[in-house]
Formats: sequence, C-alpha cells, structure tokens
Amino acid sequence: MGAQFAHLKFVNTVHDKIGKIALVTDIPMGTFADHVLDPLMLARVRKFDDDGRDQAMSWLRD
Repeated sequence: MGAQFAHLKFVNTVHDKIGKIALVTDIPMGTFADHVLDPLMLARVRKFDDDGRDQAMSWLRD
C-alpha cells in the first residue's frame, strides 16, 4: 500500500506529462482507485483485470 501511495505522489508531480494510467489488478482497491482517481487527474485512469495486461497495453498505445 505504501508503494502505491508513493507512486501516486510521483504521478501527481508529473501528471501533466502523462495521458493515461492503466491499473492491471484484481484487488478491490483497483476499482476504487479507477473511480476516484479518474476525475481528479488530468490523465485518464482505467482498471483492467489481472489477465487484461495486453488489453491495457493496447489502450495505452491508442
């Protein structure tokens, strides 16, 4: 959890340079983060299931 918050702090400092964030996870916090962070950040945030890495990478490239 501490690493997640450290990462989010980093993202917040460079958020104007990041267009999309893909969360690839099956933990419930991922869905929560998806809904909470998306409206708060300039970057679009989307959650993908743990087996959706390829789909997430495709979304990031588009």
